Amino acid sequence: MVNYWKSPEGIKAYEKIGKPYPVTTYDTDYEQFVNSTKSSDERNRTKRKVTRIMRVQGADGKEYLTYSEVETRFNDIGNSYSRFRENIGTYPIPEGHVVLYYDNNGEQQQKVDSISDIKTGYSIPFNSAKAAAIHKNAVDDVPQRAGRTEYFVQRANDPPVSVESFQDLVNGEFDELYKHGKRVPGWPEEKKQAQAEREQLEAAREVRDYSTDEDQKIRAINLESQITTDAIEADDASNIKHEGGQSDALEVIKQEEQENKEIAEEIQEEQRERLERQGFDQQQDRNSSKQSTKKASKK
Repeated sequence: MVNYWKSPEGIKAYEKIGKPYPVTTYDTDYEQFVNSTKSSDERNRTKRKVTRIMRVQGADGKEYLTYSEVETRFNDIGNSYSRFRENIGTYPIPEGHVVLYYDNNGEQQQKVDSISDIKTGYSIPFNSAKAAAIHKNAVDDVPQRAGRTEYFVQRANDPPVSVESFQDLVNGEFDELYKHGKRVPGWPEEKKQAQAEREQLEAAREVRDYSTDEDQKIRAINLESQITTDAIEADDASNIKHEGGQSDALEVIKQEEQENKEIAEEIQEEQRERLERQGFDQQQDRNSSKQSTKKASKK
């Protein structure tokens, strides 16, 4: 579950459905933290350490930035206080459950009586300038265990993938980073090959789903299985580690391969049964023909 922080974007999203923004205990604590550490030299004495920067591809296909940081502030007598905030750059988009009602004039109206779902919105579009502004508070020159800033790419609702450096995060293509975790010299050729394989895979699936020729279906299923097998082997070879375990996409590919194998076996079994029935029917016809010939000769 994403922890959202109070923001103008979040407040506006709730206003659209006529609901007040749900202030959380985290919001209240952070507001008290800021108010209790106001000082005459606030700008110069506030310190920020960015612990994570994430380049996110949203459900709309656009790319955004989110980050996490530790903020340290000082009051007028020199005491320091810190707060950790994660997922900065995200905000909630509520979906309202609409009901109909009649107003005092007997006119039918509609209103939102409850929140049916909450989706994640992103407020920081990805570009190199915005990434650099966040990165100025990052730490890159210490070991990981000493608190080095982490970099990730993430597709909406999928596990994040670790990226080697900030330069890779900003300058690499999203698909390149998602697959390799860094920029690679042969990416343009690999990208072309991946596109060709996607087109070949789509064509094979179209034959599988819509062809009435069962031999063509089996060939298409075998081709699809070969392409997905190659994708699995390539993914294993790249040794990309997703946060929280293996890629969900890889599991989907394996599942599809197993389903295709089962479909091919079912089609082949149907063909065998049909051939057996045809052979049985032909034998029955021959037997009937022989019996008819015998009866005719007896007459």
